[in-house]
Formats: sequence, structure tokens, C-alpha cells
Amino acid sequence: MKKNEWHFFLGLLLVIAALVVIMFLPFLSTIALAAIFAVVLSPLQRRLRLYFGGRAAIASVLVIILVLLVLFAPLSALSIKLIGEARTLYQDFSVNGSGYWGQASNWVTSWLALAPGLGQWSWQPQFGQVAGWLLDHFGSFFSGAATIVFKLLLWLIALFYFLKDGERFRQSLVRLSPLPDTYDNDIVRKLTVMINSVVRGALLIAIIQGLLVGTGFAVFGVPNPTFWGTVAALAALIPGVGTALVLVPAIIFLFLSGPWLSALGLLVWGLLAVGLIDNFLAPTLYRRGSDIHPLFMLFAVLGGLLFFGPAGFILGPVVVGLLVALVDIYQEWPKIAA
Repeated sequence: MKKNEWHFFLGLLLVIAALVVIMFLPFLSTIALAAIFAVVLSPLQRRLRLYFGGRAAIASVLVIILVLLVLFAPLSALSIKLIGEARTLYQDFSVNGSGYWGQASNWVTSWLALAPGLGQWSWQPQFGQVAGWLLDHFGSFFSGAATIVFKLLLWLIALFYFLKDGERFRQSLVRLSPLPDTYDNDIVRKLTVMINSVVRGALLIAIIQGLLVGTGFAVFGVPNPTFWGTVAALAALIPGVGTALVLVPAIIFLFLSGPWLSALGLLVWGLLAVGLIDNFLAPTLYRRGSDIHPLFMLFAVLGGLLFFGPAGFILGPVVVGLLVALVDIYQEWPKIAA
């Protein structure tokens, strides 16, 4: 191929590729989430495929059915309840200050007034802003039922094909890469480990701890347990603090407001059910050698939520995890080049 022909072909290729990227851009989050879940669920799909005599399509359909039953049914109910509690809490703090939390806020404010320099600080707007932020970002996502169903359908279709033909896609990427296949396979392996580490490790642990905190709040009489369980899941990503950021104020509030037996019960629940997760479950779920520092994990989740919406709870940490994996490969590059 002559030089001018090559330049023309390369320009045409770039233009068409740019058009394809622009067309796919509205579905970027959906495609990325499908690919991430396909990586995590591929071991289960391979086992089912062996059980059904190599029928990849049947195995992929069964995996999707399990995902719908185990993940999306509880998540939908949780999201609806979260929005309702966030709206109630937002109105309670920022509108009329009445109700259970409104009375609690007035009680805390009266105590703060006794401390020099804190009497002028109003903390209700801060909590109202937190509830309002969750309501704005999650409420807008779940407000359009047609949009939800459409995105979910696209996600399921993409997940099916990533599970069914994922190995073929990987081989195509390896063939297109200018690197030797050995290095390409090493990159894929590192990225796969990183995705599993992020999804199965830190995020899953945070979700479990948030569920346990919400359950404890519901059992021992703390209002809006779904909302505070969600806040606890985010707090679980804060290094050195974790769910104590939510549990300790709730225990103190229950103890000082009267039901000290409930406060004692919540304290025991926090120590046994929540506090031991890091010691027993975390080493099992979190694969060493691909760690993301908890501080980066926290900002990855918050930044992902701001940039991608609710899907950013997974996409944010995975993007940071991919960067960490690529940096590891870059550090090994002199050895590869040699």
C-alpha cells in the first residue's frame, strides 16, 4: 500500500471509529457495567457451561436469571425505600424541623449551645444537604420507569453476549494489539484480577456492612434505617473510620434519648455483626496484590457517583482499579522491553 493510500485509509478509519464512539457514548455506562459483571460472573458461567455440555447460551441465560433474582429484585425495593426516606429526612431537616429527627436536631443544638464557639453552628442544613443530594441523584435515576426498563434490557442483552462470547472478544483484542500475545494476556489477567478485587472485595464488603447497619437500626428503633444504611456503606470506604461514623452517633443518641437497652443492643450488634466483617470476611473476598488504598477507593466512589450517577458506585472504583493495574504494568515495562 502506497503512503498516500495508507494515510487516506488511516484517516477514514479514525473518522468511522470516532462516529462509532459518539454513537455508543450514551450507552457507555451500560456497556461498561455489563463487561464488569461479565468478568465477575464468568467463573459461574463456565461451571454451568460444563454442566450443560458446553452450551454457552444456556449457561449465560441461567446466570442472568440468577442475577435478576439475587441482585435486582432486592435492589429495586431498596432504592424505592431509600428515596422515600431521603425525601422524608430532607423535609424534616430543611423544611419544618418537626418529627423525630427534627426534635433530635433541636436537642443536639441545645447541647451544642453549651459549648463555647459551637452555639452559632447550625448542623441541620448539612444533613439536609446530604439527604437532598441523595434524593436528587438517585431520585432522578429512578423517576423514569421507561428509561429504567430500557437501560436494564440493554444491560441484560450486553451481559448475555459478554458472557457467551467474552473469550472471543478477548481473543479479538489480543489479535488487534501490537504487543506480543504473552504481554497482552498478562494485561488482561491483571485487569481481571483488579475488577474482581474491586467488585468482590471493597465494594461488596461496604455493601454488606451497610446492610448490617441498616438492619441494626431497624431492629433497635433508629429512624430511616435504609437511608443511614446507605450512608454507612459509603462510610465503610473511609480509611480508619468506617461504619463507626454512623454507628457511634446513633448509639449515643439512643443512650441519651432514653432507650439505653436499645443503645446497648446496637453497640453489641455493631461490634459483633459489623466490626468483625473486616477481620473474617474481608481476607476471603479481597485478593491481595491488587489493593486500592481506602482513601482512593472513597474518592473513586464519590467521584463515580457524581460523574456516572448511581452506576458510578461500581464504575468509579473499577476505573481507578484499571489505572492502578496499568501503572503496575508500566512499572514492569523495562523488564518486558528487555
